[in-house]
Amino acid sequence: MIAALLLILAATAAPAAASGGWAPSPPPLTLAAGLDATADRLEGELAGGRLTFTGHVEITSGAQRLRAARVDLTLETPGHTLRRVVAKGAVQLIYGPYTATAEAADFDGASGRSTLTGKAKVWGAGREVAGERIDLDTRRRTVAVVAGHLLVPAEGANPAVRVVADTIEADDLRGVAHLRGKVEVVSGTRHLWGDDITVHTNANGTTVQRIDAVGGVRVVDGGRRGAAKEAHYDLLRHHLTLTGQARLAEGGNEIRGDAIHLDLQTRQVRVERGTIRYRPE
Repeated sequence: MIAALLLILAATAAPAAASGGWAPSPPPLTLAAGLDATADRLEGELAGGRLTFTGHVEITSGAQRLRAARVDLTLETPGHTLRRVVAKGAVQLIYGPYTATAEAADFDGASGRSTLTGKAKVWGAGREVAGERIDLDTRRRTVAVVAGHLLVPAEGANPAVRVVADTIEADDLRGVAHLRGKVEVVSGTRHLWGDDITVHTNANGTTVQRIDAVGGVRVVDGGRRGAAKEAHYDLLRHHLTLTGQARLAEGGNEIRGDAIHLDLQTRQVRVERGTIRYRPE
């Protein structure tokens, strides 16, 4: 067992992103607190700016802890500022309130981008991102996920929102998440499916305000079932609009029309160019 203690007092590579929004904060990649590393084997040299740790690697720097089968560190010289960390094999990174796991991870301090691949997951502070691949961009405050899901925690009266899709692209600065392919959005007891769904948040990225769905839309809320070509769900006004061959059913009752407007609190319904079928219980 080789134990390496590298006292590298350097500036932080990049600040952590804000805690709001879809994207959890990427690791700050700082060596300001120095670095302790334990591994079966160590290669490279500090002067050359490259170090490779293999076998039961555990690296600690302040509150950050990284475990993996192999870790490659790239340092800027002079100054030894941490530029890049590439980890492979049962990767686990703990930093602040967050934990990240994956089969491989690439943290690029120079570009502010972090990529996790292979059963990737980042969670903490009520947020969660998981998928086969996760790309986080600190500077643009974006997250892209392949075959995975995102979770934004509840805030006040607004329930937590969980989205599942083949591809997810979220932009915290614009307050938008775009979901494609086998999409499902869950908000409290309500489930929404569609081919292409856009989720809009407030300026802080802490509250989902509106959800727009296009293509093969289905909605389930308790005993109510709806379907349409498009759906627009206003979470602030508790209002759902279904358009394009819209249909809404509950029990033996059914409404059909070009558009159906539903107040989810008062249960009032307004139909455009439609028909109503009522069957008393």
